[in-house]
Amino acid sequence: MKVFTKTTCISVTIATMMTACGTDTTVNSANKAEKVQIINATNGEKIRNEKILEQERNKDRRRLEEGILVYGQGIKGDYSTKSIQEATYKESNKNFGIVTAKIQVKNIRKDKNPYDLSEFKYFVRDSKTGDTFKGEAIPSSLEEFENLPSNSTIKYDIVFKVKKKDNLNDNYLYVDSDIEPSSRISWHLDDLTKR
Repeated sequence: MKVFTKTTCISVTIATMMTACGTDTTVNSANKAEKVQIINATNGEKIRNEKILEQERNKDRRRLEEGILVYGQGIKGDYSTKSIQEATYKESNKNFGIVTAKIQVKNIRKDKNPYDLSEFKYFVRDSKTGDTFKGEAIPSSLEEFENLPSNSTIKYDIVFKVKKKDNLNDNYLYVDSDIEPSSRISWHLDDLTKR
């Protein structure tokens, strides 16, 4: 009887240990499967983010190849650097609105002469309709605007009267000059904020 009791105790102990080990393995397997799913989800998100970044880079590259700049980007000519800092839209009546763009120009002439910015021509073109609207410079200092000293920078507004429409994101601003032609370069006036 002693042997039978001893054998039964040992059997129960071994069975309990095997059951515990088997359950633990199942739990561990489930945890491992969850971890694999989490890792795969994280890797999938990382891959999606990388694809989005690559698409944005390609979009930027294509835009630059087409000569289209965004706010803050500039062009450098022989006499000046120019960049559009921002633009806003304000409704003026039921048919027209006013686009105001802030431009920054720096005189980089090598001969150190002042630069007359009054010869710049400004226009906004609607890429969908082909409509073109001339702009007018509104400098805070006419003297500095007409005689910008060498290595000096000026910021001023350019105002355009444009046709009122729902989608304002089709407008491109051009700055041209007889001295520094740049009619192929434009700034995309996206995200025009309505005031």
